[in-house]
Amino acid sequence: MKDYRLTVRDLQLIKKVGKYYLQYIRVIDMDTLLKKMKRNSEYENTIALRNALNGIYYYVLYILTIDVVKSAKEAYKDKLVRKEFSNEFASEIHGALDIPRSLMTYPSKIYSYYTYQRGADSSTFAVLGALLREIYRNIFKLKNELEKYYEESHVINYFQLNDFNDYVNLLYEYKDRFRKGKIRAPIEKDPSWLKRAFKIYITLEKMIGNEISLGNENSILPKDKDIIKMLLWKLYELYVFYLLIKYFEKKGYKVKVSKKDKFDVVMEKDGKKKFITLNSSLDFSSLFSIDNSQKIEDFMGRPDIALINEKKIIFECKYSTSASYISQGRFKVMAYMYEYDPNIAILIYPGIERINKLNSDNILSEKIDESIRNKEKDKKYVKLIFKSRNNKPRQMYIVTIDPLTEENEQVMESIMNEIFV
Repeated sequence: MKDYRLTVRDLQLIKKVGKYYLQYIRVIDMDTLLKKMKRNSEYENTIALRNALNGIYYYVLYILTIDVVKSAKEAYKDKLVRKEFSNEFASEIHGALDIPRSLMTYPSKIYSYYTYQRGADSSTFAVLGALLREIYRNIFKLKNELEKYYEESHVINYFQLNDFNDYVNLLYEYKDRFRKGKIRAPIEKDPSWLKRAFKIYITLEKMIGNEISLGNENSILPKDKDIIKMLLWKLYELYVFYLLIKYFEKKGYKVKVSKKDKFDVVMEKDGKKKFITLNSSLDFSSLFSIDNSQKIEDFMGRPDIALINEKKIIFECKYSTSASYISQGRFKVMAYMYEYDPNIAILIYPGIERINKLNSDNILSEKIDESIRNKEKDKKYVKLIFKSRNNKPRQMYIVTIDPLTEENEQVMESIMNEIFV
C-alpha cells in the first residue's frame, strides 16, 4: 500500500487541537465530544471512531509528556539554585567543612559543615516527586496500550513523534531526582511547575477514567489511510469548536456541558444562554415526511456544529483542499439552509489547492477562494446574502481557517462580531 504521511498542515492541526484540548478539558473532554459526534451518519463506523479517538489520545499523551518533563526540569533547576545555606553538625561531613566550628566540636568527633540539603528538600519537591511517579506510570501504561492497539498498522509512525521515547526516558530519570512524598490537593501558592504537573496528573486520570476504548484483540483495523482521514476530519471539527468556545469565553460567557440531551454545550452570560449542538439533527427541520412515513429522523440533516440562541447558526467543516469537495460542502450548506432556514450558515475549510481542470461548479469555488486569499488576515471569508422563503435575508459565510496560519482566532472573532453586533 502506498505510504501515507501527514502533511505539515495535518501536524499543525493535531498540535493546535492538542493545545485546546488541554485548555478546555474542564469544559468538555474529547471522549465526550467524539461520542456525541457518533450521531452523524457520516461517522457511524464505530471502529473508525475508536481509531480516531485513540489517535488523538496518542498525540495528546505526547504533548503531556513534553509538558511534564518541562515541569521536572524547572523544578530541578529550582532545587539546585534556590537553596537555603545552613550549618549542620554530624559525625560525618555532608557539605563544605566549617573549620572554625569544627575545631570546637572535633574533641567529640563532631564536624561542622555547610549544607544546602534542607532548602533543597522542601515539601513541594516531595509532592512533585509523587506526581511524577504517578504521571510516568500512567503515560507508560497508556502509551504501550495505544501502540499495541496499532501494532498491525503504521498509523503511529505517521505522527513523526521520533522523540516520544526520549521524553519518556527523561521523565523516568527525573522522577527519581525528587524524594518520595504524597499527592495533596493543589494550592494557590504552589510554584508554576507544580501547578502544571497537577494539571497533567488530573488530565491523565481523566483520560484513564474515561476507559479509553481500545477495542478487542480480534477487531480489524481499517486501512491506515482511512484511520488518518477519520482522525483529521474529527480534529478539524474539534478545532473549529474550540475556536468558537474561545471566542465566547473571551466575551465573558461561562461554558459548560449541557445536562439536557437536546444540547451538548451551554454558554451563559448575564442570565442569557446560547446553546451548541454537535452533529445532531435540529428540532426546526422543515422535513415533514419520507414516502408518507413520519419516521424522518434518519433523513434529517446533521450539521457539524449548530449555535442556537436568538439566532440560528449552522456550521459545516470540510477538512479538504479539493475544489470539488468544497463545492460539495457549499451545496450541502445550501441544503441545510433550505431544510432549517437558519439566520446564518457557515462553511469552513482550510483553502483550495489549484489544479488545471475544473468544472463550472469548482471554478466558482476557486473564485471564492481566490477572493478570500486576497483579504486581510482576520477577514478570510466572503459573505453571501440570500432571500429566504419568508423574504427575509439569510447569510452564508464561506471561511478559510487554515491550521498553518496563526490568525484563526481573529478570523472567528471577526465573523462572530459581525453576527452579534
